[in-house]
Amino acid sequence: MENLSHLGFQEMLSESFYARSTYEDQFNIGKDAFNSPLVNEVKELYNQFIRLYDTISEFQIKVLTNILNEVNEIKLKIDPNRLKDIEHDMNEDGDLLLFRNTSNGLINLIIHEDESFAFSYIGKENETSLEFYSLEEADFEHLVLKFFSF
Repeated sequence: MENLSHLGFQEMLSESFYARSTYEDQFNIGKDAFNSPLVNEVKELYNQFIRLYDTISEFQIKVLTNILNEVNEIKLKIDPNRLKDIEHDMNEDGDLLLFRNTSNGLINLIIHEDESFAFSYIGKENETSLEFYSLEEADFEHLVLKFFSF
């Protein structure tokens, strides 16, 4: 329903002679996650994963869904610039990687094909952290806040 509201709002503004030029740039920002205020960013990011990684497993989708649900919950509580630097990839082993390379270090969420996923932090000052989780025991809110805290 949120997307329909945005589409209706976009249509209304695009028909307005006065508002069209003001808001036109906002609607044409692109499809990158977290750039357009009128796009459900988390849903876009999820769709991007599904589109790009055709070998994504059911387990990876479940973990990714939980992670992105929490991102959606906290996105208004944290610095929006932290959301813009999320990168992702799938390695040769089939692990789905979400990562942020910050001035403090590299933060990773590594989602294996099945059974487990991990959080890792490799700091610029030789600090490291590696934690493994199962789907049943993970506190996704804590994990996502940790992912954005560095």
